[in-house]
Amino acid sequence: MEYGVRTLNSKSNLKLISYLKTYALKGNKHLDYLSWCEIANVFIAGKVYHKELFARAKSLKAQMNNQGKIFTWNHLANFYNIEE
Repeated sequence: MEYGVRTLNSKSNLKLISYLKTYALKGNKHLDYLSWCEIANVFIAGKVYHKELFARAKSLKAQMNNQGKIFTWNHLANFYNIEE
């Protein structure tokens, strides 16, 4: 099953970030989300420098959706809280 989400402004970006902090994506989609958050947070903070941001966003987008060449499992460290 696959879903798509589109945000239109900072308010909807914040809602999506809040939701995905509670109900986190797993695997490669989580890494894509972290890249998206990096750009969204720049917009939310109002610190947009278009040329620099565009170059960074393009670089991050090139690594999304299974196109990335570097993949680690480090992001899974906090997904499961296993008590002994």
